[in-house]
Amino acid sequence: MTRQEASTFALDLSRPFADELRRVLLDQADKARVPLAAEGPTEPVVHAARKASKRARAVAYLLRPTIGGTAWRVVDVAFRDAARLLGPLRDADVARHTLGPDAPPRPDLPDIEARAIGAYQAAYDAAMALDLQNVGQDALVAGLAASWRNARQASRVLDPTDPETFHDWRKVVKRLFYQVQLISSLDEPVLGSLVKQLDVLQEALGDHHDTLVAAELTAPTEALLTRRRELEGQTVPLGRWLFGAGPRRFARLLTQTLAEPSVAQGV
Repeated sequence: MTRQEASTFALDLSRPFADELRRVLLDQADKARVPLAAEGPTEPVVHAARKASKRARAVAYLLRPTIGGTAWRVVDVAFRDAARLLGPLRDADVARHTLGPDAPPRPDLPDIEARAIGAYQAAYDAAMALDLQNVGQDALVAGLAASWRNARQASRVLDPTDPETFHDWRKVVKRLFYQVQLISSLDEPVLGSLVKQLDVLQEALGDHHDTLVAAELTAPTEALLTRRRELEGQTVPLGRWLFGAGPRRFARLLTQTLAEPSVAQGV
């Protein structure tokens, strides 16, 4: 993450909490929409837009335990649908990096630029309309604890014969990674270290997913299967170690950090 990205994808808790959440959501919509309009759906632009969607969805998910209902889901779905429009392009880019000249060409998607820009504008509008009047810092603790619980539970049902279990784990780990990244500046020794560990895990799970995407686009190869097994051998023990603590202990850490930034002790 660049320095500029770090400055925008971070909560400034000296400002009203609800305002900061909305600012982050709007920033992510703009980080996708503006480059698409200026440069079109190039590989770097598509990658950045989909990353912005994942960050925004992680922020929206933080609100789930607090505001409930469908309000948070409207924002989540808007960013999800925008990213899905670019999914075939991203899959083709991944396949090219994984398979080289054997990869299929990028698909020709009519009007994809205008459609994606419109979708990210809809996500921006949904974030603007979100009612955050009664959302406070307790939402942050509740949302992060729920994400920690989900990632921990997913790590306990992994099945090497069922790649979908790793895919499900990847999604919740990436969500948690972005959520902790959002507040990591509050306590660099603890939360900054946790972000680095989650980053290693989510990157390895992302590589695992890329082998699945490549296998779907072309015939599975022994090299892809070998790489997948290697990644499973890395991620499973790392996840068991990382998620050894339960969500209540994690919530206590967060509460202490918010009360006294840079003082909290380890998970």
